[in-house]
Amino acid sequence: MAGLIPRRAGTVATNDPRFARVLELASRQRHLWVGPSGERVTGAEVGSHLGAAFMLMERDGWISVRRSSGPVELGHTLAEALWRVHADGPGDADSWAVSRRCLDLILGARSESGSADFEAWSEKRGRRFGEVRDLLLITAEFARRYGPEMAS
Repeated sequence: MAGLIPRRAGTVATNDPRFARVLELASRQRHLWVGPSGERVTGAEVGSHLGAAFMLMERDGWISVRRSSGPVELGHTLAEALWRVHADGPGDADSWAVSRRCLDLILGARSESGSADFEAWSEKRGRRFGEVRDLLLITAEFARRYGPEMAS
C-alpha cells in the first residue's frame, strides 16, 4: 500500500485505525494525488486547501444548500468554500480536485457502500457545521499524514 501513496521518506505507517479503511480504498485509486494538470499534489497542499476552506466558512458562515430564490444568504456551502479557495485563495485547480477526492474517500470509508459524494453529504437535511468542520479536519489530517511529500 505504501507504494500507492508515495512519500519521500519511504513507507507510510498504517497503524492508525482511523485511516485503515481509508487507505484500503485509496489503494484502489491510482491517481488519487494527481490533479487535472497531470501533476502530483502533495498532502500538505491538500491540507492547506481544506484548512483555508474551513477558515472561510468560519469567517463568513456555512450554509448547507444555496437556495436559488429568496433572500441572499450569507455564508458558503462546502463546495463553494473549496471553489473559493481555488479561485481566490492559496489553492489551485489541482489542490481543489484532489481535496474533493479526499473528502469523498473519507466519507466512503465511513459508508457501507465504500463510496460517497461530499456535496450530497454536506447538503443532507439536518447536517450541522460541526460535522462539516470535523470532516474537513480529519481529511486534512489524512492528507498531511499519508499524501505525497515534495520531491527532493
